[in-house]
Amino acid sequence: MKMSFDLGLLSKYKVELMGLSIILIVLGHATASGVVFPFHLEKLIIASMGTICFFLLSGMGMYYSLSKFNSLSTKELLHWYKRRYARLLVPYLILTVPVYAVTVIHDGGSFIDYILMVTTISFWYPPHEGMWFIAMIVPLYLLAPVAFLAVRKLKSQWMVAVFYIAVITAMILFGRYSSLNDGYFYRAIFFFIGMWITPSIREGKRVNWGFIVFVSLLLYVVTCFVPIFNNFPRYLFLFPPFIFIACAGYGWLSRYSKNIISKTSAFMGRISLEMYLTHVYFAGLLLQFHVVLFPEAPLLTAYIQYTAVVVFSIICSIYVNKLSKWIMKQMNV
Repeated sequence: MKMSFDLGLLSKYKVELMGLSIILIVLGHATASGVVFPFHLEKLIIASMGTICFFLLSGMGMYYSLSKFNSLSTKELLHWYKRRYARLLVPYLILTVPVYAVTVIHDGGSFIDYILMVTTISFWYPPHEGMWFIAMIVPLYLLAPVAFLAVRKLKSQWMVAVFYIAVITAMILFGRYSSLNDGYFYRAIFFFIGMWITPSIREGKRVNWGFIVFVSLLLYVVTCFVPIFNNFPRYLFLFPPFIFIACAGYGWLSRYSKNIISKTSAFMGRISLEMYLTHVYFAGLLLQFHVVLFPEAPLLTAYIQYTAVVVFSIICSIYVNKLSKWIMKQMNV
């Protein structure tokens, strides 16, 4: 049995993995709307696997886009920032500006509260409100060229490893000693891990997946019994097995022409950002205004209501995606 894993599969199935990530996130958020999974499947932390994958793929994407420039002059860098932030913030603002207006007015908040929430500044101080993923990815985009340029000047792979380990350690320490939930930072470190492994992906390198899975599962088991790791998010160790299985699965499915699973994943991957925002906002508004869509079926209300949230979110995401592309075309990005 071959234990070799082609890292290029992470790039080959990037869109499908983005789709799988948003599907897992949507499923993981279902419990907040009262959905109860059979066999306690929510304990698999499926939403966290999705967000980790998001960060990893985002880091890979940043490295790929930055590597297209030979010199990365100031003009090129500014154009890169404009393009990256437009792709992130245009769909975000289309959805967030009206939703937060309704939320703040309903809660009796001020215009300052509204601005702080829309700009994600409110996430960085108690009670830490707003879209945490957007709040985290905005500064990561800002730092990505700095990390890219720093690494490009390093001639030794050991120095590159030391650099990324230092950055990741700094993020973990910041999360640990800030008032924020350090789980946000543990997931966000995969952005830099994505940047770290991208050169190996481009070079077509392979890794021993059996060894990595063994070490990951061993660390997971060990941390379950060591008291000092009681509050450590040990689900991080489950991500390598998850990503290997996902890539192997999409590789196996690629043999079949009528591959509904891969096509569905790719479709969801193309609207993943919009879907992430829309399903959170719509579900949140229903909870905030105590709306029950199907009160005549009390035993199934949560399931039916969240299904409606998902369907509406998919439809809305398609149109927001199209509108975002049109706006960005007008912006010449």
